[in-house]
Amino acid sequence: MLAYQGKDGYYDSYKDGTHGSQYKFQWENYTTLLRWNYMVSPSLFVNTSVYYSLFRFDESTEVNDSAYKETTRSGLADYSIKGDFDLSLNKRTLKFGYHFSSQNFNPELVAFGNEIKDTSFNASSIEKVASLAVYIEDEWKLNQNWTLKPGLRTLYYYNGIEGIFFLEPKFSTVYILNTSSSMKFSFQRMTQPIHLLTNTALNMPTDLWVPATHQIKPATAWQFDIEYAKKFSGAYSLTWDAYYKPIRNVIQYKQGVSYIKNASDAWYDLVDVGDGLNYGTEIMLEKTEGKITGWVNYTLAWALRKVEGINNGEYFPFKYDRRHDINVLLKYNVKETEQVQRYISVAFKLATGNAITVPVESFEGASLPGMNNLDQYFRVNFNSYESFPHPNNYRMPTFHHLDLAYSTTKKLSRGRERSWKFSVYNIYNRLNPYYYVKRYNGYYQVSLLPIIPSVSFSYNW
Repeated sequence: MLAYQGKDGYYDSYKDGTHGSQYKFQWENYTTLLRWNYMVSPSLFVNTSVYYSLFRFDESTEVNDSAYKETTRSGLADYSIKGDFDLSLNKRTLKFGYHFSSQNFNPELVAFGNEIKDTSFNASSIEKVASLAVYIEDEWKLNQNWTLKPGLRTLYYYNGIEGIFFLEPKFSTVYILNTSSSMKFSFQRMTQPIHLLTNTALNMPTDLWVPATHQIKPATAWQFDIEYAKKFSGAYSLTWDAYYKPIRNVIQYKQGVSYIKNASDAWYDLVDVGDGLNYGTEIMLEKTEGKITGWVNYTLAWALRKVEGINNGEYFPFKYDRRHDINVLLKYNVKETEQVQRYISVAFKLATGNAITVPVESFEGASLPGMNNLDQYFRVNFNSYESFPHPNNYRMPTFHHLDLAYSTTKKLSRGRERSWKFSVYNIYNRLNPYYYVKRYNGYYQVSLLPIIPSVSFSYNW
């Protein structure tokens, strides 16, 4: 059994003479998992899991002591049960199972108020959906060199109005070139009934998880992969992978849409549906034996979106399009015996910054309820129309940090084990940008997670 609860928050305030504002953003996660493993026979193994998870966030902005207030909340609750079966046969392994999930979405709630009256906009009701997936996969070893893995997954998705069936075939094959190298090729069809609706504006990145509906179909994709693996002497290994993934039915906020909506507007009335295209290559060098172990990984990738009516129907970068991504992990074994294990680890990450939308022009619009008693500065700041050539037209600076850790583990009597870990995240205190805030004619950067030391202790029995 596993249970986890996490809650974080960020607060910011600004004061300039008679102008003042307060910003609050809180997010939390809850997860519980109950797992049961059972061996029915020497050839049949069953793994059953029941879990519940909840994610939600709360964002609010207050201006001039609540003369104007904006609040946005969103949440997703998931109730699931899944079963996985492994059946070993002669030269074959059959895997099959099921996954039932029921989800409650609360995509968005926005409210505005002043000292005189309160006005609620887009008070979305909770949207409930359900899905049932059944899969089967056969691993068939033809000979010493060839292994085939055909499979099929069926998905039934109910959006509250209608049910839809999807077939998801998959196939992979591994060919052993020689005693030290191999090739792998695979393709599969995937269906994603949950959409990620990204806010690419400069303010806090409040991405929303929204369900596929009667109006917005689930996203579907084909993914093709090819992989080459090579082992060298001295416990070194090299893996190269390339992939290509066209996607249908991705969603994007409409060009110029306001996040401030009328009460009759639902989130799916404010989005356009388009296509996506992800492709790239990845290479990893790993060392698994010796005093020093670790790996180096580099990824070159593209994540693009294309929506009719945006950017003249041409592809533009997705919010999480990161062209380059480098990860390095090195581990030095200080001491390793049957009873004691001590090591020092160093981790480094460097990646292209996220894509965000930066306006190139701004026009003041009509006042909304609750704004009439604000001064000129805040009317312009909170009630302006901004234009840009296409979404995600600007890159944040390069993201990077270096982490250091020391860990010691000791085995005790009667199968018990004790571990200590001391670590420092972002050891040179790199202030990576998280989002930007507009102030007058410029922007200032907000950074989270500076240098953070931590200590953890675990005891197993």
